[in-house]
Amino acid sequence: MKKSAIKNKVESEPSDELQAKYHRALADYQNLSKQSQKDKSDAIRYANSALLNDILPVYEYLKLSLSHSDENSNVTEGLKYTLNLFQKVLEQHGISEIEVSGKEFNHHTMDAVETLATEDPNQDHRVAELRQAGYLLHDRVLRPARVVVYKLVSDTDFKPSIEHLDNK
Repeated sequence: MKKSAIKNKVESEPSDELQAKYHRALADYQNLSKQSQKDKSDAIRYANSALLNDILPVYEYLKLSLSHSDENSNVTEGLKYTLNLFQKVLEQHGISEIEVSGKEFNHHTMDAVETLATEDPNQDHRVAELRQAGYLLHDRVLRPARVVVYKLVSDTDFKPSIEHLDNK
């Protein structure tokens, strides 16, 4: 009886080892399959990013031309209509403008192009001004917003004043 128990144990060990290898290989295959499906989905979702990035300057020039047009002209009405249509198309394709007004600086979605001194600690690292709008494509940054950011100036920092400039 002892010989058959030992023989069964010896035969079952390789089987257990093969079973474990099979389960690991199956898990690896399933993970690879899920990752491949995610990659395909992302490729489809973000396939238009280059085209959309090329179209954004046209949209911004239309917005700029609207800001420089007369309030009560037919051209202004046409620009407003065109901009609304353009904005709807961008939204249908997952484009949204990055909100920056009064927000705290976020280095993931914004580029600081300049700093502006402030003595108010509540404004430290907050957006002071938008220089160029930024856009998201679904949840990815298509183009970061270019902003001016407040930087806190302490009393020990050098502050140029008119009196200081007059003395030179």
